[in-house]
Amino acid sequence: MHAISTLAQTDSSQKKNPRIITVPKKKPNSTKLELVYKTVEYTGRRSNGSTYTNIVDVPFVRINDKKPVEIDRKGKLLMDYYSRCPQAQDLINKMHKQQRAGTAIMISGCVVGVVTAFSGLIASAGEGKSGSPFMVRFGIGAGVATVATFTAWAKTRKSKEYLHQSVDAYNANCYIPPVKDSTATPAPVITSATNTPVSPKKYYQDTILYELLRNEPAASGLSGISLHLANVDIGPNLNIGSGIGVFYTYRSLFGASLDYNYAFLDNMGDKSGNKGKPGPNQSWGLPASYRKANRLELRTKLLLTSWEKQSSYHVVAGTTKIGGSTATVGGRIKARKLKGITLRTGFQLDNRVMDPDNSGTQMSSFVTSTPPYQYHVDGQVEELSRNLSSSTAMLHSGIAAVGIGLSTFTDLKVAFKDETYKGRSEEKTQHDLYIDMLYAPVLKVEDMIFYQSLYEQGIHMPQRLDLSPTPLSRAGARLGYSVMGMNNHFGIRYNLELGIRPGIKGNNISSNAYLQITAGFIFGGRFNH
Repeated sequence: MHAISTLAQTDSSQKKNPRIITVPKKKPNSTKLELVYKTVEYTGRRSNGSTYTNIVDVPFVRINDKKPVEIDRKGKLLMDYYSRCPQAQDLINKMHKQQRAGTAIMISGCVVGVVTAFSGLIASAGEGKSGSPFMVRFGIGAGVATVATFTAWAKTRKSKEYLHQSVDAYNANCYIPPVKDSTATPAPVITSATNTPVSPKKYYQDTILYELLRNEPAASGLSGISLHLANVDIGPNLNIGSGIGVFYTYRSLFGASLDYNYAFLDNMGDKSGNKGKPGPNQSWGLPASYRKANRLELRTKLLLTSWEKQSSYHVVAGTTKIGGSTATVGGRIKARKLKGITLRTGFQLDNRVMDPDNSGTQMSSFVTSTPPYQYHVDGQVEELSRNLSSSTAMLHSGIAAVGIGLSTFTDLKVAFKDETYKGRSEEKTQHDLYIDMLYAPVLKVEDMIFYQSLYEQGIHMPQRLDLSPTPLSRAGARLGYSVMGMNNHFGIRYNLELGIRPGIKGNNISSNAYLQITAGFIFGGRFNH
């Protein structure tokens, strides 16, 4: 209620009292609303147990400059303030309409798509036809479901735009700020909701207090063991395996690691399937002493020069529930990191089966100094032919490596001094980007047992072949990137490497090219020497 005071005129003959005229007026909207967004990293879990993350902007509302509060999907929190603001109510109703339409399209589209897709399977089975009806209807059904999903996403995006516009309409048309001057009563600016300008997005992040306990990247020594859950080697011998290793770093000055990897699935690129003894009418050679691919490797790095710089660390304070999902709460803080140039050396013992006939390789065939079997026909000497290109043999390598790398050392430990989030966060990582030259002083193709088929008799004549004359390439190179990170006493380690290995000489430089991916867990600790 606003009070308006007026004074009547007075003269000498009559004295009149002032009167107060009270004009009823609707109570204004004096609550200030500000729409802000928080960038949230959702963490979810698939049915197979693996986790995934999704980064989205979640809308919050700041009421009278207080701490922002999350807005629910229906916007019920805002509707309490929109009761006296028809412009904002109209936009929030449009938001609800878009949400309902998106849900209906998503459900109906997926149901129709699934029914259409599998109706083709029923038709194919019932009529005894080929899979063509199923493939056609499956494609149509998948298309319907895809269109429905995209349309529902567009409706959801439009509903979020209406939510944003509703707050702008409320502030432009219905909100009256507090009056500092009691003699002035500002009136709201009345415009149509559709003409209300849309404000840019404002982002809000919680402030979490913390205490820096440690930031010593130059003294970040690590030691422990590593379990290689997966080691994938893509090359002339495609194999998948696992392994184990140990590692040690003295401050940031020197580091060493010793790793052993063993292939459980070996020579997967063998297109002819000749891993076993050939059939009665087939001839090929097999390793005299077959072993699955394995590698024992020692790597060292020595810091040549280094420098420290201020950089950002990502720390995680905990988790919270936003929008019914688990969200990771974290942020970035400024602290020191160490970068340096390192001298790298190493040596590896590598054993792997080689097959020149593998698909995609340009490897030369094996060469032997063992003469072929001979037989006499009509008084003439004939030789049994041998096709070594379809045979396999073991390659034993001792490869030395020397190179240079760019290493990054991080070391940080903080304690949270916040009302909501307690505890500590710790990070210790070592990143290495490197390039190495390779040379194999030890490189040998081991003997082969060639099974020569005597087609008419249906038996084989095995012969041991000396493959030492096989042309070899002893030089190679590799480019790689490795990361080893640890929180407290547990962490991850992975390595990505691309290169050319020493091996059997090929028709081009890519004959011995490989891509190697290793990933696993590490267990250990930090040693501040």
